[in-house]
Amino acid sequence: MPATQDSQTSLNSYLRSEVSVSSMDGTILRGYRYDLHSPEGVKRNRIPPSKTPLLCIPSELGNTGEYDQLISALANQPGAPRRILSFDLRGRGCSELGKNKETTTETDADDIISICDAMGLHHCDVLVTGRAALSVLLVGPKRPSTIGRLILNDGGPEFDSVGIAKLGTTMKRALAPTDWADAVDILKKIKGATFSSFDDADWKDMAHTVWKDENGRPVQNYDDKLYRLSNADDFDIKQPTVWQEFALFKNTPTLFIRGSKSELMSEALADKILSHQKHAKLAIATGQGHAPVLHKDPLPQHIAEFLATTR
Repeated sequence: MPATQDSQTSLNSYLRSEVSVSSMDGTILRGYRYDLHSPEGVKRNRIPPSKTPLLCIPSELGNTGEYDQLISALANQPGAPRRILSFDLRGRGCSELGKNKETTTETDADDIISICDAMGLHHCDVLVTGRAALSVLLVGPKRPSTIGRLILNDGGPEFDSVGIAKLGTTMKRALAPTDWADAVDILKKIKGATFSSFDDADWKDMAHTVWKDENGRPVQNYDDKLYRLSNADDFDIKQPTVWQEFALFKNTPTLFIRGSKSELMSEALADKILSHQKHAKLAIATGQGHAPVLHKDPLPQHIAEFLATTR
């Protein structure tokens, strides 16, 4: 769809550049850096943009495309961060898989530290989606002062194991899409019941996030050799939890975003997570399941306000 004048202004408010870093074992991790600027004639926000950089980590099998529209939406929000970085973790998106085909939450945590070191993020805010939160929380014991504020998008130190197995089974039974219309139909069958607020444009956007375009066709956006034990569809496999590490973030200002229809993050589990935080705010993504897309109103406003006003 062609961009409207307003959305084009928003897109132009951030200068995007490709960046890459080397992990501890030499694997190349790729992403983007966004720098906020004020085009001539465009009135800037009343609230000064946050000087603290924002690092965006996609969901466990996701990619930086999850945040493209959110970052565009943030550009026109009061208090938008001056600098945003978004990286694909190894084996996903544009990043290399490396020699070891099996990656773990610990591997991803080390890669996040490598990203922070290479990009000079000695103190940054972090936005993370879904089960990638496990890896972000493991950064705490290794680099206690790195994360200043935390935004958990339907993620935390624990997830509903039945919901994970159910989702894994459904995804494995889904056929590979033959074209983009088929990709949308597949997503509607898998997620239609939990994303009741979506319109046709939302489904198309999600399809282009889940799959990448290759010669006009949707293809898998992570390395087919990538293996994640946490994605197993076996109900007997105990899913990892990181409550001990999460305790280190007790005083960290936290924005917790929960999909109102999430199967991986129940209301009771969300309440338990919030009870462990001294400075936590809750935002509900109405009519969305796991994991909510963040560019739908009013989530960009909640995120920008949290980053601008929380200390």
